[in-house]
Amino acid sequence: MAALRERAAQRPQRPHLTTAEMATALAPFPSALVAALCDSPRLEGRVAKVADGYASADASGALSDEQERLAAAVAGSLADAGLSPPTLASLSEDLGVDKRALTQTLEALVSRGVVVRADKDLWFAAAAVGEARERLCEALARLPQLTLAEFRDLVGIGRRDAQALLELFDREGVTRRVGDARVLRKSQS
Repeated sequence: MAALRERAAQRPQRPHLTTAEMATALAPFPSALVAALCDSPRLEGRVAKVADGYASADASGALSDEQERLAAAVAGSLADAGLSPPTLASLSEDLGVDKRALTQTLEALVSRGVVVRADKDLWFAAAAVGEARERLCEALARLPQLTLAEFRDLVGIGRRDAQALLELFDREGVTRRVGDARVLRKSQS
């Protein structure tokens, strides 16, 4: 907890530690033991699991007042965009903020579960990703497989966004790529 609190104080825009960083802070414990400890019920409510590590539950998405205003604008913009979000560059231009500050804010929104990073410069509102995931799973429950073009048409978005989402779902373990198509992973059926 001390290591997590220290990180939050030093870097409020990225207040989490990766499992490897936690293991280093808690040497000589191995990463697997650290992950098991952080995920244990004894720390529930005190430690928050974020995309690539852990944070103190009270600081998992801590931002300054100015960053909070930016976060609200970013979250609103991404929610309005649905499954066709702007790139980092166009979001930066639209909101009149530099890319670094925007990226820090987006990382905080990811740790809060409001936003999902699908590609290096492409974020979606978490609700939109959930909707796309649900529609994909429903389609794959009826069909043996789905191509990129079929998914694109199913959710009514462009190729770039469809591809980013399918790759995200592959990484999440929802689907797997077989040739030019996606199929549900066995655990999903």
